[in-house]
Amino acid sequence: MIEDLIYFSKKDLTRDIGDIKPGMIKPWFSIGRWSAHELLIYLLSITGPAHVFLSTFSIGEASVRAFYQAHENNHMLSLKILIDYTAKKHRPELLNFAENIGASFKISNNHSKIILIENADWNITVVGSGNMTPNPRYEAGVIFTQAKTYLEYHTALTEVFNEGNIWN
Repeated sequence: MIEDLIYFSKKDLTRDIGDIKPGMIKPWFSIGRWSAHELLIYLLSITGPAHVFLSTFSIGEASVRAFYQAHENNHMLSLKILIDYTAKKHRPELLNFAENIGASFKISNNHSKIILIENADWNITVVGSGNMTPNPRYEAGVIFTQAKTYLEYHTALTEVFNEGNIWN
């Protein structure tokens, strides 16, 4: 079950984020209890299987392993990642691992941290300060469950993704 992927943070995510419904704007503040990849998995537990497009400055092994499990369990139907150029130098083994689960990567001069989740019933946009790394720091952001916001961010990220470089 996807709930198994949330590990220790499910209680905190349930308390901090709670239920998500279409048409919402929900600000959040993590207080270091959970990381961006855990928020993504939590949201997939609400939406059901979905396509994911994200941007991040940095990525960690815990995130890639969570993506792998979500993909293997058919919770993440596809994954596109826009990541900063520095990942090519500092995290090539993780990019290789993520490519092996079917993730599509592009590198760019990127510092944005955006998660897009889409299926027939949902268009979710998360804009926040946290990278896709385990993070004990305070982070903040906003979850939008509005189609218009999703389309605006999807259009912008797609343009940058299409102009990005293949990482390897």
